[in-house]
Order: sequence, then C-alpha cells, then structure tokens
Amino acid sequence: MYYQGRGVRQSYKEALVWFRMVAEKGHVNAQCNLGIMYRQGYGVPKNTTKALAWYQKAAACEWHSTTRKLLATRGPRQPRPHARHHGLS
Repeated sequence: MYYQGRGVRQSYKEALVWFRMVAEKGHVNAQCNLGIMYRQGYGVPKNTTKALAWYQKAAACEWHSTTRKLLATRGPRQPRPHARHHGLS
C-alpha cells in the first residue's frame, strides 16, 4: 500500500515499517520487499549486506524468485554458498 502509494500517499519509510513488522513474523513477500528496498536504497541507504540477509530469509522459505535475486545480488565474482561449503571454491 505505502510502497506503491495505493490509496495513500506513497512512502518508502512507512512501507519499511510495515514490511519489517510482518517480515519478522516470517512473511516471505515482506522479506523479499525489504531486500529490494535495501538493495535499491528505497527509503533507506543502499545496503547490500542487509538486502542479502532479507533475501536469504525469504529464500529459506523456498521462494524461487527470491533465490534469483539473492544470486544476482551476490554478483558473479563471489562463490555460491554451496560451493564454499563443499570445498569447491
């Protein structure tokens, strides 16, 4: 609602409050939206570390588009977590 300004004045800061509230209770879409906000700097300073943390929480719930965002955020030069875990990096 606040994120896109549907029916209310658009406010990333207000959207952040609501997304965080439900994301901390396990809502996958809110977790992904927080990742996007931190990655893009919508209402917050850009912070790839926080973006990755929220994407990882959402990906842990097996949301496939979140996993794609997570890998895109990591960039091509960083090994994927499974490669490092298995000594392949």
